[in-house]
Amino acid sequence: TEFTAFQRSFQTWQTVLDSCGSLKFKEGARTDRRAVGWTEGEVDPQNVLVFRQKKCDAVAPAGTDCTGNGDCANKYDCWEYGPLALAVTTPSFDRRSGRIWDADIEFNVPTFIFTTVDAPVCPTGAYSTSCVATDVQNTTTHEIGHVLGLAHTTRLNSTMAARADPGELSKRAVDTGSAQFICDVYPKGQTAKACAVRPYDPEIGKVAGCACGAGG
Repeated sequence: TEFTAFQRSFQTWQTVLDSCGSLKFKEGARTDRRAVGWTEGEVDPQNVLVFRQKKCDAVAPAGTDCTGNGDCANKYDCWEYGPLALAVTTPSFDRRSGRIWDADIEFNVPTFIFTTVDAPVCPTGAYSTSCVATDVQNTTTHEIGHVLGLAHTTRLNSTMAARADPGELSKRAVDTGSAQFICDVYPKGQTAKACAVRPYDPEIGKVAGCACGAGG
């Protein structure tokens, strides 16, 4: 059921891409690879989705510094990020051209009960795989947005909103704003558009523009 949820999430984005975009997702052979990230020069990277089953601080040797840079996750096959993040997407890309070389998604199993059913919503505190707790398709659809280059938004009704409460299914669909990003950045029959970097904006305290996000 998890593989079906993954496929539905990619198909949701592919439907948008088919309507106005220029990219194609292709499912590769199933793999036993559990490492995330891309090594420069790697000619055939695998984009993987991984359920991390244990926390790094529970399996890494004492004194090991798990700093969230992927080293402990890959070495000990564990979740090394914040406990409240549902999932993390690690995109590897060329900062000069914006080309995405690889993107991998990790799911936080030590903290959350991931489910694939459509109903009913689990009662608060009584989470199980027989009801909707943290939905795999909901989470994966959001994370694929990061794969494509979208960061988080403060719009609560968006696929790319940072928060997802237990029982939520709304992010299974791509909202109109996120879909418009596909049309604007990956226009059908054209090359992908470069992100326009704007001048420093004192109101937000940073340079505004497109973002390639890796979020929880």
